[in-house]
Amino acid sequence: MCSELIQENINIENIIDKIKADINASNLSVTEQYLLTPYYKRCIDEYSNYSKIVLVGAGNYGRRLYEMLELEHIEKSVVSFADNSSLRQGTMWNGLRSISVNEAVKEFPDAYYVITPKDYGVEIFRQLLGMGIMPDKITIFNFANSGMID
Repeated sequence: MCSELIQENINIENIIDKIKADINASNLSVTEQYLLTPYYKRCIDEYSNYSKIVLVGAGNYGRRLYEMLELEHIEKSVVSFADNSSLRQGTMWNGLRSISVNEAVKEFPDAYYVITPKDYGVEIFRQLLGMGIMPDKITIFNFANSGMID
């Protein structure tokens, strides 16, 4: 009985590996591979129009969005992470430094700002407006609407 279960697990693993290989060998887009939503696709299309993007939020959500931008081949537009937390400021991730939001606005006044934390999005939006960033240069990325698993 035990050996049958072990054999069954091995077969399931082989099947999963085969499915993954088939997906990787296909010409499916990232959106199709990850079953992402039209909202996600609209965001990626929008972000691809900008040569400088600041990801506001250097935590898990900011990093996850950066990884998706890599898969979409538009990560080179990301010039920095920005975060209000002093614990994240000064850190590096994937060759990008995390700076304060104030520093980001001074250094990249013409960038497009993508707010990634699931909490405090409206507050960060207002903060950026108060620092002189125009509303059409700010967006809040909503993970719940993207299809990216939270």
